[in-house]
Amino acid sequence: MDITARKLAEEERERSEARFRSLVQRAADMVTIVDAGGSVLYQSPAVERVLGYRPEELVGTSSFAFAHPDDLPVAQHVFVNLLTQPAPGASASFEGRFRHRDGSWRTLEVVATNLLDERASAASSSTRVMSRSAPHCLLS
Repeated sequence: MDITARKLAEEERERSEARFRSLVQRAADMVTIVDAGGSVLYQSPAVERVLGYRPEELVGTSSFAFAHPDDLPVAQHVFVNLLTQPAPGASASFEGRFRHRDGSWRTLEVVATNLLDERASAASSSTRVMSRSAPHCLLS
């Protein structure tokens, strides 16, 4: 590959990474990347809206630290099973309660994907699940 082609490929890769970063940072869903031990490597800004924490507060903590004690075994089971899947890219999901900064619990649907081949162990996208008794929409 000549220098011009290499430079063009590098510029395209940088643009692609910038687009991806912009999408993740503006997403309504939380995106969390954890290592094989469950420690948070990356937390998207949506965590502040969903759970009240700044992303940098969670980096380095256990991804299980905020799970409700009754839901923790399920979260850990899903995580371990996902990591033992023979093929990276496998996904699993569960619904569980997670502690908000204010001490209350939020019910989230967690969809986790094994990304072992992407230098991370798992990534989970969590979306707040609205209570069935909550209004379907709020009008101002």
